[in-house]
Order: sequence, then structure tokens, then C-alpha cells
Amino acid sequence: MNTVSERVSRVMAEKFQIDADKITEAARMDELGVTSIDVVETIMSLEDEFGVEIPDAAAEKFHTVGDVVAFLAVHDRASSESRATAPGPNLAR
Repeated sequence: MNTVSERVSRVMAEKFQIDADKITEAARMDELGVTSIDVVETIMSLEDEFGVEIPDAAAEKFHTVGDVVAFLAVHDRASSESRATAPGPNLAR
């Protein structure tokens, strides 16, 4: 399974059409040479990839790739834990 960081890098590389090696956690969004439209489209792709909603207020605080990874790591883990503890269908009849 890919790490959160690897998944974020893959999605960003595809959306920004740049080499994944340039997408490090220390990379600033404004240094990657992308437009604000690119960022919005990437946020939507990340929401799909991770099955979470990224509120606008949170997205506005994403200054580095690491900020994105940190947010998604917390929310991906919480999502995974809730799926693991959610009651399954009652198969007993």
C-alpha cells in the first residue's frame, strides 16, 4: 500500500504535469509553478483519492505539500478507523 505522501505526490504530479521528484513535503505550492485553478482541481482529486472532504478553510492553509500530507494523514487514518469499527451488515438469519 502506498503511503499518504506517495499518494499525494502521485496525484499532484498527474494534475500539475510535473515530475513527481519535484513534489517533496518541503515544496511550497507557489514554487511548483501551478495556477490557483490547478490547486483547486488537485484538491478535488485528492478528495476523491482519499474519500474525504477538504474544507476551503483547511485548503487555504496548505502552503507546502507537507501541509496537505499532514491534513490527509489525519483524516485518512480517522476514515480508516471508522470503517474498521463500523458495524457490518447483519448476515445472521
